[in-house]
Amino acid sequence: MALVIQTAPAAEPISSADANKQIRVDTSDDDAYIDTLVKAARIYGENFTNRAFITQTWDLFLDGFPRWEILVPLAPLSSVTHIKYYDSN
Repeated sequence: MALVIQTAPAAEPISSADANKQIRVDTSDDDAYIDTLVKAARIYGENFTNRAFITQTWDLFLDGFPRWEILVPLAPLSSVTHIKYYDSN
C-alpha cells in the first residue's frame, strides 16, 4: 500500500502574521523560518493524529483489491474522484 500526495494544502492553518503575534516577534526577518516551523508543526500533527487538517488530494495505491472494504488511511474523507482496478491477467 502506498499513499502519495497529489495536491498539497493551498495554505497553512495559521498565517505568518498570526504566528508572529503568538510568539511575540515584531520583525519580519524570520518569516520564512517561522513559516517552515508552522508547516512542520502541521505535518507532525497530521501524522500524529492520522488526519488531514487542510484540504489536500492524495492517491492511494493498493497491492491487491480488498476482499471486503477499502480502508482510507487519512481522515476525514470529503470525496472520491475515481477507483481504478488493473487486472494483471
